[in-house]
Amino acid sequence: MTMKLNTFMRWWFVVLAALVLGTGNIAAAPSEVSVETYGAKCDTTTDDIAAINKAVTAVTTSGGIVKLPARTCKTSATITLPTGVVLRGSSKTGTIIKPTGSGFHAITISSATDFAIEYLTVDMTNVTGTADAISITSSSRGRIVQVIAKNATRAGVRFNTNGYGNILSNFTATSNLYGLDVVGTSSLNLVSTLQCDSCWFQSNTSHGAHLKNAGLITFTNSVSEQNTGSGLDFETYVTHINWLGGTIEANTRYAVESDALYDNIVIDAYHDGVNGLGLYSSNVVNLDVEATKGRLIADTYAIVGANVRGLWVFDASSGTTISDKGPLAHNLTSDTDVKGLTPRIAGRKQYIDFTTGSHYADVADHNDFTFGNGATDSAFSIVALVKPANTLDMTLAAKFNDAGGGDKEYIFYTDGTGVLIARMFDNSSAGYIGRAYNTALSDTGGWHTYIMTYSGSAVALGIKLYRDGVRVDDIDSNSGAYTAMENLTAVFGTYFTSGGTRYPFKGPYAYLGVFAEELTVSKVKAFDAMLRGVVGRSH
Repeated sequence: MTMKLNTFMRWWFVVLAALVLGTGNIAAAPSEVSVETYGAKCDTTTDDIAAINKAVTAVTTSGGIVKLPARTCKTSATITLPTGVVLRGSSKTGTIIKPTGSGFHAITISSATDFAIEYLTVDMTNVTGTADAISITSSSRGRIVQVIAKNATRAGVRFNTNGYGNILSNFTATSNLYGLDVVGTSSLNLVSTLQCDSCWFQSNTSHGAHLKNAGLITFTNSVSEQNTGSGLDFETYVTHINWLGGTIEANTRYAVESDALYDNIVIDAYHDGVNGLGLYSSNVVNLDVEATKGRLIADTYAIVGANVRGLWVFDASSGTTISDKGPLAHNLTSDTDVKGLTPRIAGRKQYIDFTTGSHYADVADHNDFTFGNGATDSAFSIVALVKPANTLDMTLAAKFNDAGGGDKEYIFYTDGTGVLIARMFDNSSAGYIGRAYNTALSDTGGWHTYIMTYSGSAVALGIKLYRDGVRVDDIDSNSGAYTAMENLTAVFGTYFTSGGTRYPFKGPYAYLGVFAEELTVSKVKAFDAMLRGVVGRSH
């Protein structure tokens, strides 16, 4: 999912980086003191908090560097860093700050500027109560470089109230509640212009990164994975967020999740097809359709691999061709120039609106769309993302024409009462097998995924129907004798033909896929998360 920043905002990020990185946050040649000079033992058992705070006080007036040895320093209270002070260890894993106690942060920065924490680990294993490894309040132009923050009851690092121009570089947060927690006071009092480069948020018990009342935040080459919540979570007002490069994958909930208003979001990282983009809110602007389309295509291949028979993202803005994004180049053709079908932004995804008239899209018969040879059937599935304008006689996809002697293979549709049905036809015997959801759909006005899977078993129970990732079929829909579908000549499209009349889908159509496999439950849920994620869930 990608959302486009305007030219000014892209320019601002470049200028910001030049100002912050080019000039540096800490004055040149600062004084240096060692905590050992002030009595720190850093032997894992002695409480070193008094010695460390004395060292900090020694450089507070004009700023400087407080050096920690390559050992474990035990603390019983918070280390408070003022403006201009750098807390520097020997290496990311060599120096360990290990607090012991209840209800305090290991390191606190409040109303400060030009501070830094470098080359160390903060291990919060022995702290109970609400605590962050690093807590930063109303502070700006700070650096956290080559730092590990782990086992905190709240956040690895928390930016709160407001602040700007802070940098995380090669920062790792693991086994906290949140890896990164950014919490501004309100939409008018944001934590902003935070840069996270080569950060890693892993195995946190809630979200990898949680943003609330936050803006102008850029993640580059960063990873958020294996978190119990989502990789990236938005709450309340979030604006102008870039995640460029890196990965967001293998999180229990979603790659990206949102409950609230946000805009100008760029997610250009690899994210896994299993969880996909699970975005709840539909309050979004400035969508980059091409990048969103690219993610849908990439995630489709992540789910079904080489089994793509047809893959259409309904993104054409003019002409009659709707390109097949799969490997077989089966382009759909609209019966009219789609420029007149008002392509638009649907929450987070472009679509073609088939609401008015009786317009449709189809592609000529091809063996790639046939899944029976008259003797046996083979497995296949159909996946659609649509916003129904009418759930009566709603065709999602079909290869069906009953004219003359009949040219019927399969149909995925609702009947005249709004019941969702999928049927496979034995054209020679006029029999069919099918499954139905014996409840009239009431889905007009909302985005939904509809998925049909068929095992190729030639029995009704081999067909399964899913609405929004949940299996719903509850009744057979059979007639006569059935052996197998046959390789016939009906076109594949968004309508079926009966008695010479087309019954097309009516409403916005965003995505249609045909796959030569019976999708598993986990793959169905992956498609649902991916597809409804980019349009905003309708509940």
